[in-house]
Amino acid sequence: MNILKKRSTAVAVTVVLIVLAVVIGIGKAPADGGGKLLTNLGSGNKAPNLSSADRDWYVVDGADVLSSSTERDLQNLNQQLYRDMDVIIAVVTSGKQLGDLYKYALDAAEDMKLKEYDFVVVLDMAAERCQLVQGNGLVDVFTDADCLDYVDRYMMDHLYDGDYDEAALDLAQALSQWYYANYIG
Repeated sequence: MNILKKRSTAVAVTVVLIVLAVVIGIGKAPADGGGKLLTNLGSGNKAPNLSSADRDWYVVDGADVLSSSTERDLQNLNQQLYRDMDVIIAVVTSGKQLGDLYKYALDAAEDMKLKEYDFVVVLDMAAERCQLVQGNGLVDVFTDADCLDYVDRYMMDHLYDGDYDEAALDLAQALSQWYYANYIG
C-alpha cells in the first residue's frame, strides 16, 4: 500500500514540505532586511553591483551632480522612511549614457535589494533623461502613469534649469508625503 495514496497523509506531507521551504527561505534572507546602498555606479549599462562596504543609504551620485547637503538630506529622508514604514526612495545618477533606462532602474533596484514597496529614480545625465520606477507592491496604488506625473510635476522644471539638487529633493519629498498620506496618515 502506497502511503501517499491516503489523502490525509499526502496533505500532511505537503504541509511539512511547505513549512520546510519557508524556514529555509527565511534562513537565507539577509539579516539587515536588504541593506543600504553603495557610492560606486560601476560602468556601462549594467546596474551597480552593491557591496556592503560601500553602502550609503540608497543615494548613488555617479554623475557627481548632487551637493553633499542634498545627498545628506536624501539619506536622512530614507532613514526616516525606513524607520517609520520600512520603505526606501533610492536615487541614482549617472554621467554615462545608460541605454534602456527602465531596465537599468530595475537592475539597480534588484542590485540594491529594494523591496516591493520602494521606489528608485535614475537620472541619466549624459542623455538628459530620468526614470522613476515603483516596486511591484505599489503598482496598483501608484501606477506607471503616476510615476510619469510625479517626474513631470516635481523634477522636470528643475532639471531644465540644471538644478539637480532640487529635482531630486522635490521628488523624494513628494514621494515621502505620498507614503505618509497612504500608509500612516
